[in-house]
Amino acid sequence: NSVAAYDGIFRLRCQSEDWVGAKRAGERLVRLELLPADKARIWCELAAIYAEQFNDYKAARKGYEKALREEEDYELALEGLAKTFVSRGEPTRAITFLTRLLEKARSERRAARVVEIGIRLGHLWENELGDLDAAIEHYQLVIAIDRRNSEARLNLAAIYLKREHFRNARLL
Repeated sequence: NSVAAYDGIFRLRCQSEDWVGAKRAGERLVRLELLPADKARIWCELAAIYAEQFNDYKAARKGYEKALREEEDYELALEGLAKTFVSRGEPTRAITFLTRLLEKARSERRAARVVEIGIRLGHLWENELGDLDAAIEHYQLVIAIDRRNSEARLNLAAIYLKREHFRNARLL
Protein backbone atom coordinates (compact mmCIF):
# COMPACT_ATOMS: atom_id res chain seq x y z
CA ASN A 1 0.00 0.00 0.00
CA SER A 2 1.08 3.60 -0.45
CA VAL A 3 1.39 4.26 3.31
CA ALA A 4 3.96 1.48 3.71
CA ALA A 5 5.78 2.66 0.57
CA TYR A 6 6.00 6.30 1.65
CA ASP A 7 6.92 5.29 5.18
CA GLY A 8 9.73 3.13 3.78
CA ILE A 9 10.94 5.95 1.52
CA PHE A 10 10.80 8.40 4.44
CA ARG A 11 12.81 6.07 6.70
CA LEU A 12 15.34 5.33 3.94
CA ARG A 13 15.84 9.04 3.18
CA CYS A 14 16.32 9.79 6.89
CA GLN A 15 18.76 6.93 7.31
CA SER A 16 20.80 8.07 4.30
CA GLU A 17 20.62 11.69 5.54
CA ASP A 18 18.91 12.85 2.35
CA TRP A 19 17.01 15.54 4.22
CA VAL A 20 15.38 17.13 1.17
CA GLY A 21 14.08 13.72 0.08
CA ALA A 22 13.02 12.85 3.62
CA LYS A 23 11.14 16.13 3.92
CA ARG A 24 9.32 15.50 0.64
CA ALA A 25 8.46 11.88 1.51
CA GLY A 26 7.34 12.79 5.04
CA GLU A 27 5.12 15.59 3.78
CA ARG A 28 3.45 13.15 1.37
CA LEU A 29 3.14 10.53 4.09
CA VAL A 30 1.21 12.78 6.51
CA ARG A 31 -1.36 13.52 3.79
CA LEU A 32 -2.28 9.83 3.61
CA GLU A 33 -4.84 8.11 5.82
CA LEU A 34 -3.02 7.34 9.05
CA LEU A 35 -4.00 6.84 12.66
CA PRO A 36 -3.76 10.12 14.63
CA ALA A 37 -0.85 8.81 16.76
CA ASP A 38 1.12 7.84 13.65
CA LYS A 39 0.43 11.18 12.00
CA ALA A 40 1.52 13.02 15.17
CA ARG A 41 4.76 11.00 15.32
CA ILE A 42 5.58 11.74 11.68
CA TRP A 43 4.80 15.45 12.11
CA CYS A 44 7.24 15.48 15.03
CA GLU A 45 9.91 13.75 12.95
CA LEU A 46 9.36 16.25 10.13
CA ALA A 47 9.45 19.18 12.55
CA ALA A 48 12.79 17.95 13.92
CA ILE A 49 14.13 17.78 10.36
CA TYR A 50 12.91 21.33 9.65
CA ALA A 51 14.65 22.63 12.79
CA GLU A 52 17.84 20.58 12.87
CA GLN A 53 18.62 20.21 9.16
CA PHE A 54 17.13 23.38 7.64
CA ASN A 55 17.15 25.76 10.65
CA ASP A 56 13.53 26.53 9.75
CA TYR A 57 12.06 27.05 13.20
CA LYS A 58 8.80 28.44 11.86
CA ALA A 59 8.14 25.24 9.88
CA ALA A 60 9.24 23.21 12.92
CA ARG A 61 6.77 25.05 15.13
CA LYS A 62 3.97 24.46 12.63
CA GLY A 63 4.85 20.76 12.39
CA TYR A 64 4.76 20.32 16.16
CA GLU A 65 1.45 22.22 16.31
CA LYS A 66 -0.01 19.90 13.67
CA ALA A 67 1.11 16.94 15.78
CA LEU A 68 -0.75 18.40 18.76
CA ARG A 69 -3.88 18.77 16.63
CA GLU A 70 -3.67 15.04 15.96
CA GLU A 71 -2.86 14.00 19.54
CA GLU A 72 -3.50 16.49 22.34
CA ASP A 73 -0.62 16.66 24.85
CA TYR A 74 1.61 14.52 22.62
CA GLU A 75 4.88 14.61 24.54
CA LEU A 76 7.24 14.68 21.56
CA ALA A 77 5.37 17.69 20.17
CA LEU A 78 5.36 19.56 23.50
CA GLU A 79 9.06 18.76 23.95
CA GLY A 80 9.80 19.87 20.39
CA LEU A 81 7.92 23.15 20.78
CA ALA A 82 9.80 23.91 24.00
CA LYS A 83 13.14 23.21 22.30
CA THR A 84 12.14 25.27 19.25
CA PHE A 85 11.19 28.28 21.35
CA VAL A 86 14.41 28.08 23.37
CA SER A 87 16.36 27.98 20.07
CA ARG A 88 14.43 31.02 18.86
CA GLY A 89 15.23 32.93 22.06
CA GLU A 90 11.66 32.78 23.36
CA PRO A 91 12.00 31.16 26.79
CA THR A 92 8.60 32.36 28.01
CA ARG A 93 6.85 30.39 25.27
CA ALA A 94 9.10 27.38 25.96
CA ILE A 95 8.06 27.48 29.61
CA THR A 96 4.40 27.17 28.59
CA PHE A 97 5.05 23.81 26.92
CA LEU A 98 7.43 22.55 29.61
CA THR A 99 4.80 23.38 32.22
CA ARG A 100 2.26 21.27 30.31
CA LEU A 101 4.78 18.43 30.26
CA LEU A 102 5.42 18.87 33.99
CA GLU A 103 1.71 18.73 34.82
CA LYS A 104 1.25 15.65 32.63
CA ALA A 105 4.17 13.90 34.34
CA ARG A 106 2.84 14.86 37.78
CA SER A 107 -0.65 13.57 37.00
CA GLU A 108 0.87 10.29 35.76
CA ARG A 109 3.11 10.09 38.86
CA ARG A 110 6.33 9.84 36.82
CA ALA A 111 8.78 11.18 39.40
CA ALA A 112 11.93 10.96 37.25
CA ARG A 113 10.23 12.95 34.47
CA VAL A 114 8.98 15.58 36.96
CA VAL A 115 12.54 15.95 38.26
CA GLU A 116 13.98 16.31 34.75
CA ILE A 117 11.44 18.93 33.66
CA GLY A 118 11.59 20.73 37.01
CA ILE A 119 15.34 21.22 36.58
CA ARG A 120 14.86 22.54 33.05
CA LEU A 121 12.16 24.95 34.18
CA GLY A 122 14.32 26.11 37.08
CA HIS A 123 17.18 26.85 34.67
CA LEU A 124 14.95 28.80 32.31
CA TRP A 125 13.38 30.85 35.08
CA GLU A 126 16.75 31.54 36.68
CA ASN A 127 19.05 32.06 33.71
CA GLU A 128 16.80 33.21 30.87
CA LEU A 129 14.09 35.19 32.64
CA GLY A 130 15.79 36.12 35.91
CA ASP A 131 12.77 35.15 37.99
CA LEU A 132 14.51 33.68 41.01
CA ASP A 133 11.28 33.05 42.92
CA ALA A 134 9.96 30.82 40.12
CA ALA A 135 13.35 29.09 39.90
CA ILE A 136 13.32 28.46 43.66
CA GLU A 137 9.82 26.97 43.39
CA HIS A 138 10.93 24.49 40.71
CA TYR A 139 14.17 23.52 42.44
CA GLN A 140 12.24 22.95 45.68
CA LEU A 141 9.78 20.74 43.78
CA VAL A 142 12.69 18.66 42.49
CA ILE A 143 14.22 18.37 45.97
CA ALA A 144 10.84 17.35 47.44
CA ILE A 145 10.82 14.41 45.02
CA ASP A 146 14.54 13.63 45.00
CA ARG A 147 16.19 14.92 48.19
CA ARG A 148 19.65 13.99 46.90
CA ASN A 149 19.39 15.81 43.56
CA SER A 150 22.70 17.67 43.59
CA GLU A 151 21.91 19.89 40.61
CA ALA A 152 18.75 21.30 42.18
CA ARG A 153 20.43 21.63 45.58
CA LEU A 154 23.46 23.48 44.15
CA ASN A 155 21.33 25.79 42.02
CA LEU A 156 19.04 26.55 44.94
CA ALA A 157 21.99 27.20 47.25
CA ALA A 158 23.51 29.57 44.67
CA ILE A 159 20.25 31.55 44.51
CA TYR A 160 20.08 31.73 48.28
CA LEU A 161 23.68 32.98 48.39
CA LYS A 162 22.88 35.68 45.79
CA ARG A 163 20.01 36.78 48.01
CA GLU A 164 22.22 36.57 51.10
CA HIS A 165 19.98 33.94 52.68
CA PHE A 166 23.00 32.19 54.14
CA ARG A 167 21.07 30.08 56.63
CA ASN A 168 18.87 28.59 53.84
CA ALA A 169 21.93 27.94 51.66
CA ARG A 170 23.73 26.20 54.53
CA LEU A 171 20.75 23.89 55.14
CA LEU A 172 21.08 22.46 51.62
